Amino acid sequence: MRRFAIGLLAALFVFFTATPAGACSIPLDPLSIGPVAGASGTPIQVRAYCPNGGQVFLRLAGAQYASQNPIDSAPVSGDGLTTVTLYNKYAPPLGGGRYMFEMEVTLVCGSGVVSVPFLATEQSTDSFGRVYTVPGDGQVNVRAFDAAGAASRSVNFYSRVGGRGGTIAAMTPFESGYPNTVTGSGPGADGTFSWFGAVYGAYPGFPGGVNVATGDLDGDGVDEIVTGAGPGGGPHVRVFRRTAGNPSIPDCYPRLAEAAGFMAYDTLFAGGVNVAVADVDNDGKAEIITGAGAGGRPHVRVFDERGRVKGEFMAYDPAFRGGVNVAAADLMGDDSADIVTGAGPGGGPHVRVFDRKGKALAGFYAYAPSFIGGVFVAAGHAIDASVTSIVTGAGPRGGPHVRVLTALGTELGGFYAYQNLSAGVRVAVAP
Repeated sequence: MRRFAIGLLAALFVFFTATPAGACSIPLDPLSIGPVAGASGTPIQVRAYCPNGGQVFLRLAGAQYASQNPIDSAPVSGDGLTTVTLYNKYAPPLGGGRYMFEMEVTLVCGSGVVSVPFLATEQSTDSFGRVYTVPGDGQVNVRAFDAAGAASRSVNFYSRVGGRGGTIAAMTPFESGYPNTVTGSGPGADGTFSWFGAVYGAYPGFPGGVNVATGDLDGDGVDEIVTGAGPGGGPHVRVFRRTAGNPSIPDCYPRLAEAAGFMAYDTLFAGGVNVAVADVDNDGKAEIITGAGAGGRPHVRVFDERGRVKGEFMAYDPAFRGGVNVAAADLMGDDSADIVTGAGPGGGPHVRVFDRKGKALAGFYAYAPSFIGGVFVAAGHAIDASVTSIVTGAGPRGGPHVRVLTALGTELGGFYAYQNLSAGVRVAVAP
């Protein structure tokens, strides 16, 4: 029998607006599907949430297949997130012996109905990828890739946050293989961020967007979410911590509460603040690294979670007023995270690496030195858990060009994350 792989074409998580009795009071992602491979008849694992019981259906997409639907179905029961198994029983050829057809999984829960479309093909088993992207403009379309640019069919969804463009951070996964990302709203939308489909207010009423980062600030093994106000806002940093829900399986997606907040720079500065989180001094607790937003000097500061300064330096010429993007990871192999900077808008694509005290360790240009849109940066395990690397995305006015590099600028991989875009690309990488 023909082999095929199943991956989400349009969404990994889809959002349920009807709230059945007994459901959580925050928005939920009630339905998701992981990548599988196998012949016709292979089991498809679907996670579904419906507290009072419901039904999940596997269907062929398109009205022409109405007489053949549903292909399979299974009940959902219990008062938490449950896993059901569906079986594909259909594999029509599409010329040349190829198989490629659209399907969907639908959850019927009370009066609410939600569907996840996906694509079935002969291709090999899908992977989630380790590099995550959102475009610099337009809808917040989250995609995932491996370092060579192979796109994950299972991670291609639109975040619930609005605005033109957005920001993204990768978080320690809940479950092996499942990606765990946080997205921040772009300019033009309310100041929110989204995690597991729930939308949280970081800066209610602020339309300048939200920068996001994640990391374990208190050493308890569970990541916090850190936000920074976007352009037009003050340098306001907030720390959010989970206060309810199971941290291993989000059966009632966790609520978040503000654990700390502070101004990273002068309160009159209105360029916003970029944020990163990593353990720069190897004390078992991550620090918050900030970079001044556009209009500010390339001022990098290091704080503990309560906003106490632990270090600061200028990453570029102090006269430069394009701000500075920041990331951090252990690039030198000494068990302490190194700080990675990228020049902000108006600067060249200059990437630099520093220790926590501001000592320069490396630097290179990620794109042509003549490009003056700046460069977005991320750092982590883009290839696998044994290799730490820098990931760059072209800044505003650049194409959606993503590169994976060593600390010395040697290319390990690269690709274009989207098509026909010239607003740059934001990047995140698996921690």
